[in-house]
Order: sequence, then structure tokens, then C-alpha cells
Amino acid sequence: MTRVSPRWAVLGTAWLVGCASTGGERDRSYAIRFESGIGRPAFEARSNGDAIEVLDAEGRLLASLAREREALLVLDDRNRPLGRVVERPDDEDFRLLWLAPDGTPGFGLERETDGDLELEDAEGETVYELKARDYGFKVVDGRDEPALRVRRSENGKISVRDSEDVTYLVTRDVVPTEVAAVWALPELDFMRATGFAVALWIESTERP
Repeated sequence: MTRVSPRWAVLGTAWLVGCASTGGERDRSYAIRFESGIGRPAFEARSNGDAIEVLDAEGRLLASLAREREALLVLDDRNRPLGRVVERPDDEDFRLLWLAPDGTPGFGLERETDGDLELEDAEGETVYELKARDYGFKVVDGRDEPALRVRRSENGKISVRDSEDVTYLVTRDVVPTEVAAVWALPELDFMRATGFAVALWIESTERP
């Protein structure tokens, strides 16, 4: 049986009460908005009471994330479970695991002590390495071929660029660079990427 961390008994208190608050009463409707490389809306994630909703460019619900005992449950637009993200506390490094609705393990995401992250498939093979750099992250695939660059500018804007240096995803909201990087990984479908990205965000708000 997969062991999980008690941190998932609560769904990211810091997110749900507004992570980017600058004083006074915190905003419970805090949102992260992403745009395409040409400035058009792409998607957004926002807090909604005890859940986080992910909306498409037209504001339609794509998925919601809610606490389920000690896991982060990912639901589709009809409230059907797509999977769960759990934390593996028995590893030396911080590690997340995707579980299918029937409990079958899938992708794993691990943060190493040097700040790098690694995405593995269900067989433990490396799919991507996210290598921490001064500017953000350099992402390479399992063959060490360049896949993405994720840059944070001095004004806080995060841009995701492909291997040809074309920008295709941008956010100006307050979010860890690694969260944007995981959301953009090509081999992860959007729902799994959303689960891992939100789980990383929650962990970052609780990190000492």
C-alpha cells in the first residue's frame, strides 16, 4: 500500500486563502492565469472555497482538485475522478506519485536535494529532467535532448519556451517557476500535469 503524507489532509491552506496577498484580509479567489505566447488567454487555476478549479480560455471548467483524506483528488468537468496525487514520505527526496482511479501507480515526480526535478514513468524510466538554473529551469528529455526552457524575468514574468526558443506559455502571476515548468511538460496530459503542478504549489507554500 502506498504511504502518503499527512500534508494532504488539508488542501493547501496558503493557496485557498490567497497566496499572493499583500496585507489586510487575504483574497480567497486567488487565481493563476496563463497566456499563450501571443498574449491570448490559455487557462487559469483559481481557488473556489475548499477546491481549486481549472478553467479553459473561455472560462469553461476543465478540472477541479479537492482533498480526499491524504491525497489530492483530480476531477473532470463532470466531477468524475481522473486520479490522485499522493506524496511518498519514505523517500529522502520530495516525491509525488500519480495514482489512477483504481490505485494503479503512474508517473512519479521527484525533487532532488539540489533543486532539480525528475519525471519518471510507471516503470521508473526518466521522461524529463528539470535542471535548476539561475534563470529558472532547463528541461531535457530522457535522452538529454533539450525540450523546454522556463525563464523568470526580473519583473516576475514566467515564460515557457520550446527547444527552438519560441515562447508558448506565459504567466505574470505569483507562482513558483517549477510549477509553470511542470504544467508545460509535453509528455504529461493536461490533467496529470495539473495534479502535479498544484501539488508542487501546495508543497512550496509549506516549505520552511
